[in-house]
Amino acid sequence: MDNLTHALSGALLAKAVAPKQIKPGSPSHAQRMLASVVATGVVPDLDFVVTWISPLSYLFHHRGVTHSLVMLPLWSVLLGALWSWLHTRNLRLWRDYAGIFAMGIALHIAGDVITSYGTQVFAPLSSVRYTLSTTFIIDLWLMGLLALGLAIAMRFGRSRLPAVIACMAVVCYIGFQSMLRERALEFGTAY
Repeated sequence: MDNLTHALSGALLAKAVAPKQIKPGSPSHAQRMLASVVATGVVPDLDFVVTWISPLSYLFHHRGVTHSLVMLPLWSVLLGALWSWLHTRNLRLWRDYAGIFAMGIALHIAGDVITSYGTQVFAPLSSVRYTLSTTFIIDLWLMGLLALGLAIAMRFGRSRLPAVIACMAVVCYIGFQSMLRERALEFGTAY
C-alpha cells in the first residue's frame, strides 16, 4: 500500500480510538494523530535505506523486520520513547506513544498484507510473505474512502462515531474486494 493511504488510515484510526477526555499531561488529540500518521505512514517503510546497499537488497528485505509482528513490541517501545523525548524532552509519556506506535505499525502491517506483494509478518523468524491479494498497492477508491471518512470525522470535532463508521466502511470495502477476487478466481478456474 502506498504511504499516503497508510497515513490516511493512521489518522482515521487515531480519530476513531481517541479518548473522549484527555488526562492532564497526556498527549492531545492532535499529538496522537500526528504520531499515528508517522507510525502508520512512515516508520515501517524506513527500510528503504537498504537500497543504499543495492536495489536487490531492498527487494529481499522490504516488508521484513520493520513490518513484523514479532518485532512490533520492540519498535513500539523504542519509537514511543524516542517520540516522547523529542516532543516533551522527558520520557514520561513513552507508554502513551508506545501504544500509538504499536497501533500504527500494526495497521501498516495489515495494510500491506492485503496487497499482492504481502509482507513478512514473522520476520526475522520466517521470511514467508503473507498476502490476501485483495487490494492494489495504489487503490484510489480506498484512498478516497479514507480521505472522505477523515474529512467527515474532522468536521464533527470530538465525536468518534464518524471515524468509527468510516473505519467500518473501509473494512466492508476490503471485504467486497475479497469477494470479487474469489469470484475472479472461480471464473478463471472454470474457464
